[in-house]
Amino acid sequence: MILLELQLESNNDIHEKMKVGIKSNNIDKTIINIIDAKIARSVAGLARNEVRRFSLSMRERYIHILMNPIAAESKLS
Repeated sequence: MILLELQLESNNDIHEKMKVGIKSNNIDKTIINIIDAKIARSVAGLARNEVRRFSLSMRERYIHILMNPIAAESKLS
């Protein structure tokens, strides 16, 4: 897994930095785990103890902010 620092637009149109783990090089199959629970709740409206993941349908709203994982991996290695 590689860690990327991305910006997501919250419900209040505030850009928040968050760290996400990219588990796959295939962007269509990537599940993004939210590392920072506080930001996850503000962005995705997740309950405190809920599994902090974007499902594919939820992630589609934010896909424009994602880097190409293959390019990102080469930059980080």
